[in-house]
Amino acid sequence: MTVGRILGNNIDKGSGFALATPHSKTTRVVLTAQHVVGDQEPSSLQFLTEDKRRIPVECVERYNDLDVAVLHLSEDMAGGFAVGRAVEEESWQVEAQPRGNDPKLTGTINATQWSLVTQSGYEISVLQLQVDQILDDYKGYSGSPVTLKSPTSAVIGILIEQLRSRLSLPTGQARPATNVLYAIPIQEVLNRFGLVREPLQNELRNFVETAQWNVDQAYDLLDPEVDISPADKAKAVRSLETAKMDIEHLKELLQENPSHPKYGSIIDQVDIIIDQVNRYLLPYISPSASKHENFQQRFTALKNALIKLDTLIPQ
Repeated sequence: MTVGRILGNNIDKGSGFALATPHSKTTRVVLTAQHVVGDQEPSSLQFLTEDKRRIPVECVERYNDLDVAVLHLSEDMAGGFAVGRAVEEESWQVEAQPRGNDPKLTGTINATQWSLVTQSGYEISVLQLQVDQILDDYKGYSGSPVTLKSPTSAVIGILIEQLRSRLSLPTGQARPATNVLYAIPIQEVLNRFGLVREPLQNELRNFVETAQWNVDQAYDLLDPEVDISPADKAKAVRSLETAKMDIEHLKELLQENPSHPKYGSIIDQVDIIIDQVNRYLLPYISPSASKHENFQQRFTALKNALIKLDTLIPQ
């Protein structure tokens, strides 16, 4: 029931999703794009859940420059997305399905602070997303949650806009969309609307889990029983570098909270992990490396270091 459709006067206007409320199993907060709800009154809006439940909207908060709206529901609903942070080169996904045959969207984060002038004329900072599925038009996906393609499935942004082709076409003919989409970073939404953030330990653990997933992706590409192609080596390197960025972002987040009771222990363990990646793994699996000396042992050491880091974060 986390992802749903926004109905205006019983007409499908776009996607929306529930945001988890810390320390609670239910929520009444739904996020979407501002242009999805427009200037409609709350009484004309409903949130249609995946199990076809229609929940009335009591109140709408809007920021036109951000192209985001917060819908406050009149009834509780279970679940909601936890919050994550975007990392460049990380994999993302959108699982909203505007119409019956529309595909799940996947791709790569190209930039986390890209300057964009919206169709309304406002200049904002957005996530730039490269999308794998070429549809020519992504109408109906607006307001969808952009989540990490990892076990955490944490939301990192709200989909707001597509980039149209720069091709010159006859007057009146719409230009097709390119494979570039834009999303508002979820942290900006939380800050602007004063929404309660995820507990710090949840954000830290999301980074660890995503790093572990990326390390596993790299390991699976390096089968010692077969000749490994340069392309697979390059993919493994990218996965490891992304895992390292996850841990570096964890460190940055923790440094914003120096009073954390495990601050010193976690920082020390983070530095160990970054050193392991830089000194003992990346040089041995780069596309130019001729062989992978003891790479299984090196990966095992890294995985164990990540497990230890996870145990340092309070539940």
